[in-house]
Amino acid sequence: MKRKASLGQIFAVPASLFVIGLTGLVWALLVDGPQDILAGLAVASSLGVLIWALVRKR
Repeated sequence: MKRKASLGQIFAVPASLFVIGLTGLVWALLVDGPQDILAGLAVASSLGVLIWALVRKR
């Protein structure tokens, strides 16, 4: 019998990806220079997780 996951467990990863992406977007708007690379990585983190999930599913 499968154990039911709570709402916190279900939405923990999507919520954290949202916070990381939003932080990256705001950071990219406010900062110039080499820190733009880190902001871009933060924005692209959700895309990286999506690609990882698609590759792992195969």
